[in-house]
Amino acid sequence: MVFYDMPGIDFSTQPPGLVPPSDALKQGLMDLLASGKGMVFLHHAIAGWPLWPEYGEIIGGRFFYLPSECRGRPVLDSGYRHDVSHEVSVADTTHPITAGVDDTFSLTDELYLYEVFEDDVEPLLTSGHTFDRDHFFSPSRGNRQHVLQ
Repeated sequence: MVFYDMPGIDFSTQPPGLVPPSDALKQGLMDLLASGKGMVFLHHAIAGWPLWPEYGEIIGGRFFYLPSECRGRPVLDSGYRHDVSHEVSVADTTHPITAGVDDTFSLTDELYLYEVFEDDVEPLLTSGHTFDRDHFFSPSRGNRQHVLQ
């Protein structure tokens, strides 16, 4: 099962509204996990269900739209950056998902700066991009059009 969108955000309102998941949806996802169903969370999935902290525990991190609290400590809001060309390296060449992938390759994509629960995830790829606040845009830090490169 592949997750790639941003559930829990109502883009039909201005500004977009945050919507909590129903109890049935939460239980359904937990049942799928308990059954051993394989799941892959890609790209925008990190920004989904911002009102459901357990979702972040499931996927190994959280994207915050505003400064908040995460795992009992204050955190800044998350960031993003469009059209970043960067070098990617395979972190685990023995994993079946990375089989046949070049050890390093270039990619242009949108990158995110967010809370990663490093103690709970097994990274398969790493980026050579600098992941710090100066290299990402955040709406709560002002309406800047450009960020440092």
